[in-house]
Amino acid sequence: MTVKGAGFGLNTTGLGLKNTNTSKNLCKEVKVTGYGVFTCLTDKLDVQSSHVIKMTVGENEIACEANG
Repeated sequence: MTVKGAGFGLNTTGLGLKNTNTSKNLCKEVKVTGYGVFTCLTDKLDVQSSHVIKMTVGENEIACEANG
């Protein structure tokens, strides 16, 4: 899954995705690919179209755009 957001760069740590329906962290592996863009490896069944997903940077939740 590719995620686009704001407020993070190439050296940002603690990035992830959170399913707000289940409070589960979805990323098994994160790779920052550019300023404001990272990839997140998830299990296929962890993300459904009805779920609300937020980007996390440490403890902070931020709106994002994700394409799977």
